Amino acid sequence: MADPSVETVAADRCLVARVSGEMDYMTGPVLRPQFKELIARSGRFVVLDLAGVSFCDSAGLNVLLGAWRQRMRAGLCWCRRVGPSRCGGSFR
Repeated sequence: MADPSVETVAADRCLVARVSGEMDYMTGPVLRPQFKELIARSGRFVVLDLAGVSFCDSAGLNVLLGAWRQRMRAGLCWCRRVGPSRCGGSFR
């Protein structure tokens, strides 16, 4: 299992969050608080870069959906960069 990580980089008016590792049932509890903290400290725009995600199952998608809902409730924008094909068509 590849340990998940979320690295952030400020770029113009956006905060780019680069996610790497696996997103699944085992890593969801690690990623949820990282996304929550990211959303709390980000500005209006967040770009989610999933190119470093090596595996994502339905639990990983659930983590992303929860983060997206949190952003939308706050009236903030959420963009994503699609990851590798191993993540499936759900990101497209």
